[in-house]
Amino acid sequence: MTGRRFRTGLAGFVLNPPEGSVFVDIGKFIANFSAVEFMSYVWITELSTDDAVLECCVDMPISRRFPVIDFLVQRTLMPEAWKREVTELWSKAKALSEDRNLVAHTPILFVWEGKPAQGQADVVGIPNLRHLKEKYGGKLPIADTLAIRPRVDEAVRIFQELQLKLEAFRAQVDAAR
Repeated sequence: MTGRRFRTGLAGFVLNPPEGSVFVDIGKFIANFSAVEFMSYVWITELSTDDAVLECCVDMPISRRFPVIDFLVQRTLMPEAWKREVTELWSKAKALSEDRNLVAHTPILFVWEGKPAQGQADVVGIPNLRHLKEKYGGKLPIADTLAIRPRVDEAVRIFQELQLKLEAFRAQVDAAR
């Protein structure tokens, strides 16, 4: 895209974007990741022996709950292999949470190349504004939103695997009683 001139819908504020699956994918990704985020509270509730831990975590953003979950996982009496697998899943959830934040808190840009901002856009993108000056010397990178599709399924997979690991933990706790 270097050296090309693009017109964005920003000047005209495109409020009703063209129909397309990218918008469905964005909604699915946000909705699916919210289940993973909810799972963080469930894990803290299940693994903590003190209600105060959950009370402290309720107002925390998910990025600050990840270390709490890791601490609680490491102090369980579960096998080391289970702890490694769970730690890896939460690590993937953390990476996915950064993508979710980018999608949820960044404008979606519609770019028309060499034509008026009407009809289907040539590019639909989500700029990573946080890295605008750091990495790109002031140029606006556009992340193609098609990259969201794999994240839709990844959020579901992580949720399902965390659910299975939590069920194994519950079974272990029940067997110890």
